[in-house]
Amino acid sequence: MNRLFKVALPTTLALAIVLFMSAFSFANTSDSSPIVVKADEYNWSELKAGVDYVEDEMLVTFKDDIESKDVVYEFAKRYNYDIEILSFGDFAGTKTALVRLEKGSSVEDAIRKIEEDEVVLSVSPNIIIRIENSMEQSQVYSQWHIDRYTMPIVWDMARCDNNVTVAVLDGAVDVHHEDLEDNILMSYAKDVVHNCALTSGNDNHATHVAGIISAVADNDIGVQGVSYNANIIPINIKDDDGGIRKESVVRAYNHLLTNIPENINLKVINCSFGGPGLTGDLENYVNAAAARGIITVCAAGNENTDAAHY
Repeated sequence: MNRLFKVALPTTLALAIVLFMSAFSFANTSDSSPIVVKADEYNWSELKAGVDYVEDEMLVTFKDDIESKDVVYEFAKRYNYDIEILSFGDFAGTKTALVRLEKGSSVEDAIRKIEEDEVVLSVSPNIIIRIENSMEQSQVYSQWHIDRYTMPIVWDMARCDNNVTVAVLDGAVDVHHEDLEDNILMSYAKDVVHNCALTSGNDNHATHVAGIISAVADNDIGVQGVSYNANIIPINIKDDDGGIRKESVVRAYNHLLTNIPENINLKVINCSFGGPGLTGDLENYVNAAAARGIITVCAAGNENTDAAHY
């Protein structure tokens, strides 16, 4: 069974599940077959280089039976590629590398050229994803959702008492916000775009999302989160131009699955972004997290359409 949870209700309601994460765990009931995406599955006539995907770049996922990174480097040498390994996980479909092509190269042609290589599992463009930004529609300081989703009743049933952690994949959260900083795990905050620790930030959407999840309660400041005593690991995946590259999502999951100790009790990864670009093989990372008892919550979009959304 696939584990990509596309939430049709508002993200706020979905995030309330974090309150129960300390009491329940998720078994890995999916099979181990990785999701594979082929070039013919993309609508190349509608995808625009530099808009829908990064020019001169592609993501290559290698077969699961490859045990050494040397095979990846030999592959790159064979095609004369500039390659960077993003993840070399032990779960199906999580050995992924970023390939930088020569300037002006056709990404479609490059994908078709190598997708049948004996060591390659799947190849895709470096899709550009967007934040699901509803800030203009939101009343940030109105807490109507607390009563709407009967959160006081939920709080009487279960509270996590700072022993459950949520990762927020978004822009750079204001980690020093007075209504958030007590719940931020700074030791694990990461900026995967610039490959450094996340020590500061001012992204409104990211800070808003983190606040919906875990703004501190009973401090006479701002609002309170739906799980106001959950820990937050903020991960910046947003480029300086405001877009999100598929590679950054892979980097973020790799960080969370390899660098976060079990005693941190990471139970939820929140992804308030998406779009029409085909990114189905990211589900391999969602499944890898699920196998470790970590659920992924995704935005369903704010466009009020029936269009496919990933």
